[in-house]
Order: sequence, then C-alpha cells, then structure tokens
Amino acid sequence: MDKQTFTEQVQGMERSLYRVARGYLAADADCADAVQEALLHAWAKRSTLREPRYFRTWLTRILINECKTMLRKRARVQ
Repeated sequence: MDKQTFTEQVQGMERSLYRVARGYLAADADCADAVQEALLHAWAKRSTLREPRYFRTWLTRILINECKTMLRKRARVQ
C-alpha cells in the first residue's frame, strides 16, 4: 500500500476512528494519542495486511488494541 492510498483511506475513517477510541477512553487527549499511535503502527505494519479490502477492519482492530494497552498501562500505574 502506497502513502497516498493509505492517507486517503485514513482520512475517510478519521471520525469513526475517534469514535471508537472515545468508546474506550474518556479524555480527548487520550483518544487523540490512541489514534495517532494506531496510525503509526498501521503504517509500519502495512505490509502485513493481506487483503486491502479489509483495511478499515484491520486499522480499527489496531486502534482497539492500542486503547486496551493504554488502559492496562493506566491500571498498573494507579
């Protein structure tokens, strides 16, 4: 997947990604951080995506995993 295709698909999903993060995290800053980290992970691992038609599902799953990781880290600190 090239940079332009990745960018176009992410821009189309921007609001839904934020809503997913909002379902797990309360603070706006945490949601923005989770989305940003998910996008970084997705860009780094884009070669592992087997079916480009499942990009939305793949990226959403990465975001959910990132949100859960943030929640686990927060629970350990408290």
